[in-house]
This record gives sequence, structure tokens and C-alpha cells, in this order.
Amino acid sequence: MLTVLLLVLLFGPAFGDEHPNCEVTVESQVAFSSEDASDRLTITISGSPCYEGWVEISITTEDGRRLYYYRMPFIRHVAVEWSDPGLDKDAERLASVLVEQDSFGRTNELPIWSPRDENNEANYQVVLVNRDYYNNLRDVDWITFTHLIHSGGWKVVAFDQTLQRTVLVSAGTL
Repeated sequence: MLTVLLLVLLFGPAFGDEHPNCEVTVESQVAFSSEDASDRLTITISGSPCYEGWVEISITTEDGRRLYYYRMPFIRHVAVEWSDPGLDKDAERLASVLVEQDSFGRTNELPIWSPRDENNEANYQVVLVNRDYYNNLRDVDWITFTHLIHSGGWKVVAFDQTLQRTVLVSAGTL
């Protein structure tokens, strides 16, 4: 018992604690760059222990060209304490939600443009492109991808088929 107490004093209270590790990877074929594309969405949540892990979201073309990449600490994406013993299960749930088809939408479904304060109040988000570009996005029928950026926030990205690049359209928070 004295040995354990000394180890805790020397190495901190985490010594001997059992914190789960995260090793989750989920992949899905998606159409992001165009209607008939065979793009690959990959969600990876990894870390040892889980509370020190990272969320990585990647969308690549069939030939491996990266269309979108996002990487942030995992713990920001869940509304639990870092010491929660179920973080590995939260990682599995988060990955399965991010890969669902509900994460994909259409640019013509974006809310109607309104000034920043009104849009933020009505839609809990800030549009990050200029008004003309946003309205052009609403006129075309391109694919959007929405994902969490923290436990109460999200971002919306779209692949601009004319420019052949992914554009950050908006970010929101509750």
C-alpha cells in the first residue's frame, strides 16, 4: 500500500487509473465532389488514453486526392468529463454519426442569406463566404458536408465544382 501511495505521489493521481484508449476508424463511399463521384469519407478517432485522442475527418477522391481534411482534439467533441470511463464508446458513437448520410446535404438547401446578426440568431451560424458567393451556392445543387467541431458546434463545407476545391460555407454553435 505504501508503494502505491508513493507512486501516486511521484507520478500523479492518474497512476493506476484505467482510462480507455480510442482506436476507431469508419469509412464510407460518398458522393461529395459530384453526383457520380466515388469519394471516400474516413473518420478516425484515436488516442491513448482516449481523452488525449484526436478526431480526423478526411474526404478523398477515388484516386486518393484529398478534398477535405479536419483534425481536432477528440475531447472537444463530446459533452463529458475527460475522465469519463465511457469515452471509447463515445468515440464509436461519434464516428458512426459523422459517417451517416444525414451529414450530407445540398447547397440549394442552405438557409436564405440574411445579415450576420440575423443569420446567427435565426440559424445559430455565421456564414463565412461573401453574400454573392453564398447566393450562387444556393442557386447550384452541389453537395455539402456538415460535421461537429465541438460538442455544440458544427461547420458546413461544400465542394465547389467550378473551382475544384472545398469551401468552408458556415460555422454554427448552440
